[in-house]
Amino acid sequence: MLSVPRTLRLTQIVVVAGAPHGETGERLDRGQPNLARSNHMKSLIPLLIAALIATPTLAQEKKSSAKMEPGAAVRATEESWEAAIQKRDFKTIGDLIAPDFAGVSEENKLTTRSSLLARAKKDLDTYTSTNIKGLKVHVYGPSTVVAIGDSLEKGTSKDGKPFDRTYRFTDTWVNRNGQWQCVAEQVTQTAGSRP
Repeated sequence: MLSVPRTLRLTQIVVVAGAPHGETGERLDRGQPNLARSNHMKSLIPLLIAALIATPTLAQEKKSSAKMEPGAAVRATEESWEAAIQKRDFKTIGDLIAPDFAGVSEENKLTTRSSLLARAKKDLDTYTSTNIKGLKVHVYGPSTVVAIGDSLEKGTSKDGKPFDRTYRFTDTWVNRNGQWQCVAEQVTQTAGSRP
C-alpha cells in the first residue's frame, strides 16, 4: 500500500494537485495554510492515493488481456461457443462467427453465417451438456489459429428421445480488431443418431 509521509506539508499537496493558491486566490504560506482549503485538501488525499494505487493495476489488466496468447484465447472462445449452444445464446454465437464465414456442415452442405444462425435458431433439441474433447490448437502467427476437436452433445430431441452425439470439427479463427472470429468451419458427425 502506498503511504504518504507524515512530514508532507499541506502546501506540497496543494502544489501536486495543481492548485498553489487558496480558495480566494491568496498565496498559501508554508507555515500558515488557509483552513478552508486545508479541510478540502484533506478530503482529496484518499482520492489521490486511490488513483495512484489503481492506475498501475488497471494498466496491468489491460496489458494482460491484450497480450493473451492466441492459442489460449481461441481455446476459451471455443468453450464459449459450446456453452452458447447449450444455452441457446444466439447473440454469443453470432458474435463469434465472422460476417464472411464459410463452412461445410455435418450434412455436407455449404453454410454461411446467416444459414448457420438460422439453423441454430430452428434447432428444438434440449441440451443437457455440451463439451469439447481433444481440442488441438495450431497457431499461425498472432492473428490466425486453427482449432480441431470433438464436440460432445447430450440431451433430448424435439421428439423427447435422448441423444448422445459427437461431432469432429475444424475451425479457422482470425483476430480482427482484437476480437477472435470464426471465418471457416468443417463439421463431421462421428457418433450418435442424426438430428
